[in-house]
Amino acid sequence: MSYEAFSKGFYGYLNLKEAGKIYGNALLTICDFNLSSNTKRLWVIDIARKKVLFNSLVAHGSGSGEEFPTRFSNTPDSHTSSLGFYTTAETYQGENGYSLKLHGQDGAFNSKAFDRAIVIHGADYVSTTFAANNNRIGRSHGCPALPRELTEPIISKIANGSCLFLFHNSKQYLNSSYWLNNTISNLPQEADMLDVLAPNTIESNKWLRADNTPNLKPEKKLSAGDPARIIKNNSEKKNFIPKIISKDATPIMNNIIAEEKIIVKPILQPETITIKMVDTIYTTSGKPVLIQRTITKNVGE
Repeated sequence: MSYEAFSKGFYGYLNLKEAGKIYGNALLTICDFNLSSNTKRLWVIDIARKKVLFNSLVAHGSGSGEEFPTRFSNTPDSHTSSLGFYTTAETYQGENGYSLKLHGQDGAFNSKAFDRAIVIHGADYVSTTFAANNNRIGRSHGCPALPRELTEPIISKIANGSCLFLFHNSKQYLNSSYWLNNTISNLPQEADMLDVLAPNTIESNKWLRADNTPNLKPEKKLSAGDPARIIKNNSEKKNFIPKIISKDATPIMNNIIAEEKIIVKPILQPETITIKMVDTIYTTSGKPVLIQRTITKNVGE
C-alpha cells in the first residue's frame, strides 16, 4: 500500500472515530483506486493489532473507467464508484449472494451510496482468470465487488460499524473531504508522528520547511496527513541552506528548497567537512521530537 493511501485513510479513520461514527477498535478497509484493477488493491487492517488481515482484488464501477478508474460520482445510475469514507452496516442475502450494506459519510462525494444500493458483494468477474482473459478484472455498477472466495470472510469481519475508505488522489476530493481536513482534537501519538516516520522520498539534503520560511504563519496547524512539517534547526549554522554541487559544472541553475527559490553555483573539487546537527521537529500537537543527523557540507558555505 502506498504511504499516501494509508496516511489519508488512517487520519480519516481517527476523525470518524472521534466523531462517534465508528466504534473503538473498528477495522479500517482501504481501497486504493490509483492502482490497476488487476492488482490486489484492497486491504483490511486491524489498527489495534497493527496487522493486515486481508489483501484482495476489488472492482470499481463500469462508469469510472477500464483498468484504472478515473471518474467518480455520487449520481444515481451513473455506475461509477464514489470516493470517500463509509461505515459498514448489516449483511444480507441479495441477488449477488452474501452482501454488506454501506453508509456514505463523505457528504456530496458518497452520501447517496445507500440509496444507490452501493454494497460490498462477491462477483465471478473479480478474479485473476477474468483479468488474464480481458486485460482487466470485471467492473460493477459502482460497488466495491470482491472475489467469491473472499466475500464471506471479509464481509463477516468488517460488518456492523467498521470504516471503509475508497481512495484516489483526486485533488477535488482531497481538498474538500471533511474527514481529511477537519482537525482532530485528540490526535494519538502514533498519528501525530506519521510524517516524522514517513519514508524519505525527497533528496537527503533538502529541507521540508525551514523555520525562517516567511509565508508560514506560526499559528498554522498542519494535519497528520500533511507532509509539510515545521523544522527548527538548533545548530549554530541556523540559516545554512545546503547547496547541490553540479558534477559537470554546468551554468548556474535554480533549485526550490523550503518553497523558496535559491541560486546554486557549481563548485569544482570542493573540500567537505561533516557536521552533526540536532533538529527539533514539532508535531501537530506541539510535542518536540529531537532528531540527530549528519550533514556533509563544503568548506566556506
